[in-house]
Amino acid sequence: PEVSAAVFAAKPPQLLKPVITAKGVHVIFVEEIIKPELETMLRLKILSDFLDGWLTQQSEQLEIIAKLTN
Repeated sequence: PEVSAAVFAAKPPQLLKPVITAKGVHVIFVEEIIKPELETMLRLKILSDFLDGWLTQQSEQLEIIAKLTN
């Protein structure tokens, strides 16, 4: 979290002051921050994957009971 906060507060290109974390001291140069873009096709793919996962989960929970009559 400390690194993320420092990086996303930077104004590229910028050398950040040392960031101290539990894993040590980090010196970071932020060259560029690329903002993600969600294209229509990727959005539809993600929605389709979520729907497929949900349908699979729902079908696994179904219990089918058949009554046969003479």
